[in-house]
Amino acid sequence: MMSALTELLTNKIFLSGIIAWIGSQLIKAIIISIKRRKIDIAAIFELSGMPSTNVAIVSSLATAIYLLEGTTAVFFLVLAFGAYVLQEMVLSAHAIDKHTEIINSILKLVHKKYVPIRRRWAHTPAEAIIGILLGIAFALIVHVI
Repeated sequence: MMSALTELLTNKIFLSGIIAWIGSQLIKAIIISIKRRKIDIAAIFELSGMPSTNVAIVSSLATAIYLLEGTTAVFFLVLAFGAYVLQEMVLSAHAIDKHTEIINSILKLVHKKYVPIRRRWAHTPAEAIIGILLGIAFALIVHVI
């Protein structure tokens, strides 16, 4: 059991994904705290916003696999999965925002005191691009260490 845990914690591909996840969420929390002008610890659990953590994780995994194994079938599989994640994160934004807008307008008509549903669920292209760059950077850092 301990050797499996040790192997997992020393696996550069696994570490790249985990560090991209934690690092992206920390950066997101810092950006949100700066915008709100107060430290917001809960922002570390924010799903949308700058940068896209989903995209950072996938690009970090793809980069780590490429650096360690080259252009293998697994690399191309993760690359295809990453393209799908990127497409879903960015292209679903418009549809989700439109649905949220409609639901909020219905709630406003039905209830005098209503809490609007949050409008931003997906990512902008800029958030996705920064996520890609961060993922690559995290994988490179893990690879060098």
